[in-house]
Amino acid sequence: MEVELMNEKCRMQNEKQNLPARGVIGSAVHSACCILTSAVLLTGCIPAQQVQPAAPPPSLVAADQALDANLPDNAIADARSYLHAFPNGPDAAHAYYTQGLGWEEKVATDNAQAQQYLFQAGSCYLLALQHNPPPLLEGDIRASLSNVKFLQDNFPDAISEATTAIPLVTSPQTKSQLLVGIGISQQRLGRFADADQTFKKVERLYPDTPAAQQARDHEGQTKFYVQLGTFKTSDQADAAIASLANSGEVISKRVLPTGVAIVDAGSYPSYPDAKRVRDKFIANFPTALIVP
Repeated sequence: MEVELMNEKCRMQNEKQNLPARGVIGSAVHSACCILTSAVLLTGCIPAQQVQPAAPPPSLVAADQALDANLPDNAIADARSYLHAFPNGPDAAHAYYTQGLGWEEKVATDNAQAQQYLFQAGSCYLLALQHNPPPLLEGDIRASLSNVKFLQDNFPDAISEATTAIPLVTSPQTKSQLLVGIGISQQRLGRFADADQTFKKVERLYPDTPAAQQARDHEGQTKFYVQLGTFKTSDQADAAIASLANSGEVISKRVLPTGVAIVDAGSYPSYPDAKRVRDKFIANFPTALIVP
């Protein structure tokens, strides 16, 4: 008879931490998903309690440790090592997922390289889904894939993956951040009324959380700005504004209570309009981002 075994200690640790994937879905933190052991084929009538779970594959243990140590290249290499030996092994979904997280963690030197890393990460997540991951792992994979789609400006797919992930993940923090991501994606598609309904849902289901505060900050917004940069002092921001005098865009400054100054361009009626302006300034303001 075939008995499927799972490392219980790892499962409990995963449910305790259950932190969401990184990226725009909040300031999420990676928590490596536990490794599911392979199904063990038994003969005869051996009592189930006598069956010992298989040890997690060393290469995937090393890959998870590399992610925790912020060594994405090592994580990718260790995950590939497992897939080279067992391309359709019982832990292939986990290996592809870990490899995708490694690509997402890599630091890009420019936007083109960032998009290349996102493409690699998304490809790994899609391959992971093709290897029949268990529900908890599938939820993590789809949450990460939603984040990649968002960063690729593919907002319909970002919404779809997040919507599928929400009932699969167990952490309230992850669920709330996925909902916020859905709301921002709806805004960027011009679906402002839908976005406000999503944000109200976050506030209702997850009050007094960072996600609820994010939802309140985004609720009601129907215009887009390009945040060109943040500066330690107001004088530094004024110098940046002076350099943009002939840009043809409306430039403004916000000063936070901490004294940090933010320079914005806009507003713009649609996300594509804001993206055009961001692309216009990205060479001189490489950290420019679109709000919301």
